[in-house]
Amino acid sequence: MLAGLTLEDVAREADTAVAYLSKIETDKLIPSKTYVGTVTAVLSRALSPAPPPPPPAPDPDDGIRLAHLDDPVEIRSLEAV
Repeated sequence: MLAGLTLEDVAREADTAVAYLSKIETDKLIPSKTYVGTVTAVLSRALSPAPPPPPPAPDPDDGIRLAHLDDPVEIRSLEAV
């Protein structure tokens, strides 16, 4: 099982029948160049590294914070930041 893919997974992603892919795998059928390209693309996507995770959400204490007039005021010096 390459990259955690089963024959069924590859067939589904390549939009083909499992039996057709199996015949190619066992040398009972010779695929077209187009089909080889399709299966290659499916396997390449499966083997590609995952995209990097998104950056973490900003910390609510970082940067500017809007306050309502009714909110209690907290004053901090720059040294405390």
